[in-house]
Amino acid sequence: MRDKTEEKIEELTTKVEKFISRNKETGEKHQRRRDKENGKKKKKSKLQIGDSLRIKNPRNGQAKAGKVCSIGEEYITVETKRGKVVSITT
Repeated sequence: MRDKTEEKIEELTTKVEKFISRNKETGEKHQRRRDKENGKKKKKSKLQIGDSLRIKNPRNGQAKAGKVCSIGEEYITVETKRGKVVSITT
């Protein structure tokens, strides 16, 4: 005959396994959602180095057009006749 301690251990083990299984499924769903969102962000930018573009709201004395010289995760640098302009991407 099994004693109550063994039964309790078995019961707790079963509960922990169910908990881990549920959390793993939830984590996988969140990871898929994050991957999907990150994929959309990367596809959003079709700019390439060397592309010409117009600067929408230039500051006083700032050039209104230029060519893309570098693209980062958060910034785009544009080479203009008056120097480089760094822009934050959204």
